[in-house]
Amino acid sequence: MMMSTRPVILATTLGAIWLMVVFFFPAGLWVPDETVIFAAVEGLRRNGSLVIDNGYSEFGNHALLFNDLLKLGPHGPVSQYPTGYPALLVPFYAAGGLHGMMTVNAVSAALSVWLTYQISLTLFADRRGAFHAAILWGLCTYLVIYAKALWPHALAATIVLSASLFTLRAVRGIADERRNAAMAGLCLGLGLSVRVDVVLIAPTLLATALLFAARPGMLIAMATLGVLPGALVASWFNLTKFGIFFPIYYGSPSGGTALASYSILGAITLAFLMICIAFRRFPMSDKIGKYLLVLLCLGAVAFALLDLQYLEDRFTRLLRGVYTLWVDMRLLDDQSHQVTRAADGTVTVFGLHKKAVAQSMPWIGIIFLFLLFPRRHSQKSGQVFCLLAIVLWTLPFARSSWHGGFATNMRYFLPILPFVCILSSLALSRLPPVSRAASIGIWLLALALIAVAITAGLNIYQGSPQVLVQHALPLVFFAALIFFVGLARFGGVWPGVVRLFFSACICLGLVNTYAYDLAVDIKRRSYNARAESVMSALPPNSFIYALIYEPLTFQLSRDAPIAARNRFTKKIDPNLIDAARANGYTVYIQSNLLRDQVLAERPNFRAERVFEEAEWMMPVYRLKAREDSIDLQ
Repeated sequence: MMMSTRPVILATTLGAIWLMVVFFFPAGLWVPDETVIFAAVEGLRRNGSLVIDNGYSEFGNHALLFNDLLKLGPHGPVSQYPTGYPALLVPFYAAGGLHGMMTVNAVSAALSVWLTYQISLTLFADRRGAFHAAILWGLCTYLVIYAKALWPHALAATIVLSASLFTLRAVRGIADERRNAAMAGLCLGLGLSVRVDVVLIAPTLLATALLFAARPGMLIAMATLGVLPGALVASWFNLTKFGIFFPIYYGSPSGGTALASYSILGAITLAFLMICIAFRRFPMSDKIGKYLLVLLCLGAVAFALLDLQYLEDRFTRLLRGVYTLWVDMRLLDDQSHQVTRAADGTVTVFGLHKKAVAQSMPWIGIIFLFLLFPRRHSQKSGQVFCLLAIVLWTLPFARSSWHGGFATNMRYFLPILPFVCILSSLALSRLPPVSRAASIGIWLLALALIAVAITAGLNIYQGSPQVLVQHALPLVFFAALIFFVGLARFGGVWPGVVRLFFSACICLGLVNTYAYDLAVDIKRRSYNARAESVMSALPPNSFIYALIYEPLTFQLSRDAPIAARNRFTKKIDPNLIDAARANGYTVYIQSNLLRDQVLAERPNFRAERVFEEAEWMMPVYRLKAREDSIDLQ
C-alpha cells in the first residue's frame, strides 16, 4: 500500500512546487508563440471570436500579423495554432490572469508524473522501477521549464501519456477494453485542438494493437470512433478560421502540417504497419510468413533502386538529424536567421545555447545497458512500445533537423521523454542492487566528480563556461557512461562504476536544467513582466512598432495595434507609421535599432524617449514630427 501511494505523493508534491513557482515569480511571456496564444484567449474572452484583428482591418499591413504567426482567414487574422487550447484557457484567464493560465500546465505536468508511473507499471509490473521512472521524468528532465509556461507542451505530453495508458490497458485486456480503446481515441482527437503533434503517437498505438492485442480490429474501430468527436471539433475550428474542414492545418504549409511533405515518411509508416500485420497474421515459424517478409524486403529494394541517390541523401540526412537532435546539437545544419554558430561549432538560437537531448540529460546513456543485456520475454511488448514511441516520434523532426526554435532544449521531444525514463529505469534495474550506504556514497562521489570536472574544465577550457557545461561536458559523461555500460555487460568493470557515472550524469543534467534553463526562463519572463507593467502606462491610442512583443500584451487587451519588424528583411514599414499617425494614433518605437531605422526613412520625425527612469528596459521612443510640441504624453 505504501508503494502505491508514493507516486500520488510524488506527483502532488511536484505539482504543488510548480504551482508555487508559477505564482511566486512574475508571470511574463517567453516567446512570440505565447503572445499569439494570449491574443487568441483575449479574442475569445472579450469578443467570443477567433479573429485576432490587431489593427489589420484598419491598415491591412503584413507587419500586424506577428511575422506570420497570424494567418489571414475568411473573417480576418487568426492564430495559426489550434484553438481548443485557448478556449480551455479562457476561464483560467478570467480567474487568475496569466498566472491562472499557467496553472493548466503545472497541473498537467503533475498528472503526467502519475501517468508515467502507471504506464511503466502496466508495461513491466515493477512498482519500484515505475516509481524510479516517475522520479526521472518529474525531476531529472526539463519538464519543469514547461510546467510553468503558457505554451502547451506539458498538456500535450499528458494527452500523449493518457492515450498511451488507455491503449495499453485495452491491449492487455485490463477492465473494459472497448472503453479504454475509445478513451485513447478521444484523448488523441481532443489533443488535436491543443497541439497537432500529438498525432505522432498514433502509429505507435496502432502498431501496438496490431502486434499484441487479442482483438486488434475491434480496438482500432473503437479508437477510431473515439477520435471522431475531437477531430470534428478541430476541423470545425479550422473551417471557421481558414475555410478548410480538416483537423490538422496551420493556415499554410508552415508548422510542418503540409501532408505532401510527409509522403515518404507516410509510405514508410504504412509499410511498417503492414509488416506488423504480417507478423501478427503469419508467425515467423510459419513458412508463408517468411516468404511474405522476403517479398516485402525485395519490394523495398526495388523501390530504393528507383532513385538510389535520392533515397541515400534522404537517409543520410535522417541519420544526421537523429544524431543532432538526440546527441550533439553542434552538428545542426540550419542556415536561418535564428541560428548563430561560433568558431568552436557551438550553436545558439536567438542567443540561447541550444542543447540536444543527451546534452540536457546525459544520463540517457544508461539505455544502452538495456540494449546490451539479454531481454526478458515477459518485457518484450513493453520494450517494443517504448522504442516505437521514441523512434516514430523522432523521424518527422529528424528529417529536417528541426530543433524547435527559441528554446534551450528539445521541446518537441517532451511527450516522449517519459518513455525514455521508463526504459532508463528498466535498464538500471538490470544492475545488481547496492546497499543504502553504498548508494549514498555513490551519489556523494558523483557530486564530487561533477564538481571536479566543472572546476578543472573551466581552468583548462579557454572558451565560454556555458559552452563547456552546456555542450562539451555532457557529451564526455554521456560517452563515459556508455563505455562503462559496455564494460559492465562483459564483466570488465564493477557495476557500481556504472551507477557512479549514471549518478554523475544526473547531477550534470540537473545543473543544466535548473541552474541554466530554468534560470534563463525565469529571468526572461520576469523581465517581460516588469517591462509590461511599465509600458502599460502608455495612452490607449498607442501604436507600438516592436522588436519583441512579449511585454506588450496590454495592447491586445485594449485592441490597440502591435506592429512587428519583418524577421527576414529586418526592416520596418514607414508607410504603416504614416498611416497610424494619420488615423490619430500616437506611435511608439521599441529599441534603438528600430528608432534608427525609422529616422533614416523619415528624417522629418524625431524620437523622444519615454520611461527614462527604467534604464534596465529596452528603450521606448515616442515618434513626433519636428514641428510638434515637446511634451511626452
